[in-house]
Amino acid sequence: MQTGPSQLLLPGPARQPHYSGHYCQSYPLLYQERGAAIQEEERHARLNTPIFVSHLTFPGMPTFLHFFEPRYRLMLRRCLETPNPRFGMIMTSKTGSPNTDYGTILEIRSVQMLPDGRSMVETWGSTRFRILERGSLDGYMVGRIERYAPSA
Repeated sequence: MQTGPSQLLLPGPARQPHYSGHYCQSYPLLYQERGAAIQEEERHARLNTPIFVSHLTFPGMPTFLHFFEPRYRLMLRRCLETPNPRFGMIMTSKTGSPNTDYGTILEIRSVQMLPDGRSMVETWGSTRFRILERGSLDGYMVGRIERYAPSA
């Protein structure tokens, strides 16, 4: 008979306790809240394009932007952490709400970070897009988009 450390610690086959049924019955409200949180996280994973709400721009058009609001400064930092820094831009309506479903993807060409945290950003319009689904992440809009080519 072998008496190594594994035999002393695990005398029989390892069994994993099953808690989910107990958790569901004992804490139904927490279980429902966690399920809703997981669904929201999965939804946000699909909403992977940050969207800046500002003015009209087109593919092939250079656009110079001044990021000063904390939410858009955060959006810019997150964009710059990706291999291809870009974001979508849509224009606001006359009422100030972002009610349009079409915009332009802007590729970030250069960024000048200012000492107070603001940024001057040079972008280039690459393609048009249509918003399929929208949401919010830390105060700025995000969306699931598809490239859009208007019919001639």
